[in-house]
Amino acid sequence: MFVNGRLSYPVEKLMRINSARIKKVHAVSIRYGKTFSSGVRNEGSLDRIADEIHKMAKGHKDSSLIVARAMELLVKDHPFWDGNHRTAFELGRLICLLFSYRLDVTVEEAVAFMRNIDHQDMPVEKIQKWAKERLVPMKEP
Repeated sequence: MFVNGRLSYPVEKLMRINSARIKKVHAVSIRYGKTFSSGVRNEGSLDRIADEIHKMAKGHKDSSLIVARAMELLVKDHPFWDGNHRTAFELGRLICLLFSYRLDVTVEEAVAFMRNIDHQDMPVEKIQKWAKERLVPMKEP
């Protein structure tokens, strides 16, 4: 979001990301690809992800770190029965949008990378580096 031509930190918008919103992101994400279940496996994990986003927002952490941590937790905690990788990517994209960025990545690259987060037990620093290298500022309205 731009204020007086400058990018402002979207604390209030990030604070609106809660388990219900993450479930909405999941509901949209699972429309793409094969999904065997739309259910929540662990409600507590969704609360943990939202709490982590809130804590980082209050601390004005770097946007790429918030994106990376949200993706990492969603993929590794596996709060949904299916669609966790897709939801993690879409939640990351949503966070980017709140910072007036987009992720410049092909579908194939996104799928491969999201799968590798858990296949390679990828640390948040590596996810952050990947995200940071692909962040592209949105044009000011």
